[in-house]
Amino acid sequence: MHLGKHCDDLLLCTQNNSIAPNTPFHIVEQIPNGKIRYAPFLITCKIYKAAKQGQADALLCEHPYMAPSVWLAARMLKIPWFIRSHNIEATRFQSLGKIWWPLLFAFEKWAHKKAAASFFITLEDAQFALKKYNLKSNQIAHAPFGTSLQKAPLKNADRKTTFCSENDIDASQPILYFLGALDYRPNEEAVENIIFEIYPRMLQNNFKGTILIIGKGLNPSLQATIKASKHIRYVGFVNSLSDLFHAADIMINPMQTGGGIKTKVIEAIANNIKVVSTENGANGIYKDKIGEQLQIVADLDWEQFCKAIQYHLSIATATTADFYAYYNWEAITKNMLAIMKQHLNLKNG
Repeated sequence: MHLGKHCDDLLLCTQNNSIAPNTPFHIVEQIPNGKIRYAPFLITCKIYKAAKQGQADALLCEHPYMAPSVWLAARMLKIPWFIRSHNIEATRFQSLGKIWWPLLFAFEKWAHKKAAASFFITLEDAQFALKKYNLKSNQIAHAPFGTSLQKAPLKNADRKTTFCSENDIDASQPILYFLGALDYRPNEEAVENIIFEIYPRMLQNNFKGTILIIGKGLNPSLQATIKASKHIRYVGFVNSLSDLFHAADIMINPMQTGGGIKTKVIEAIANNIKVVSTENGANGIYKDKIGEQLQIVADLDWEQFCKAIQYHLSIATATTADFYAYYNWEAITKNMLAIMKQHLNLKNG
């Protein structure tokens, strides 16, 4: 979206996508739906034809999964190609106990070494790739997950009232939430931590607020447990999070597994919401850009986690200008384009 504001951008995507109004880039819906699209070299010809017709100067691949197809198309076109890596997938699957993670490690290493450069969402991932994948220093770059917001939005009391009324929530008491795809095991594990570790301790401290669990796919057993809990609510899928952001006081993120940056943390802080997170849940997030808005607690230290929640509820903070200067999409995409142009100049020089 944001790259399209600064260059003539062509997006090759799956066939089940549609063009939103005022989209600042062109969309070509030619990639097959489903996992078959990841088959090596399956879409090389489609990429080649679209890039040739669009007179592309470079190719950019989201994640390394389609790297073989993009690499070959770039070779045929004699142009550089790049990867935007959301996380180190091999270590993520290793943390999930997948025995085949070394195969993915080898594949990722090949992909990142073949790319002109890779944009990593966290500096930790970039340094990992530099060392473990034996990349050159000019093959790594940092492009964090960003926000379109440029300053802290003001809370709207009327929208909070509406949200609380629609969801039968006491607006006079604190509102906490956790958000994610709940059929993903690390997120499901985080919900278990909320129910069985955090909530009982909060009750001991006379907690009278509401903890919202938001997202699709929560298993029926956990849903039943939540239904029997006075101060936890399973909301399920929410079409728009805007009213939630006006209503919520704190986003809690008690994740223990899963790799990469947790984008829900950036989204919450961007919307001027305080966050309490485990160390795992705060991977790749730089506290010096955030200040008091983010409280990071050691993994599995649930006593301290609950104390951090109580502390956050007792203070008034706002997301700082430093956060928006660092995490704003405009600054991020301009830096990405500058790096790609450097590689274009090297190729043509």
